[in-house]
Amino acid sequence: MEHMGINGWACDALVIPLVGGLRVQFEESDWNLTNAFRGTRVVVQRPGQQNVWMVVASEARLPPIVWVTLAEKDETDVSSKILVRNVE
Repeated sequence: MEHMGINGWACDALVIPLVGGLRVQFEESDWNLTNAFRGTRVVVQRPGQQNVWMVVASEARLPPIVWVTLAEKDETDVSSKILVRNVE
């Protein structure tokens, strides 16, 4: 278990690093306090690391826990592609 913060709420969670993100097991009550859901950008604070913006890619509720996948980049965000097209 790791003490971490998400959207300003501190909690203990099981954190599994993934390529391009994190898989995190939260207590359901802790996860509910974040007001986050699929597609939401959240600030993740981990001990000894800089705060980082991530996107909730998925959540699986298995009371009393919730498995959440946090991605470093929102793959559905096409604004940068649109901006590049406008420049060309």
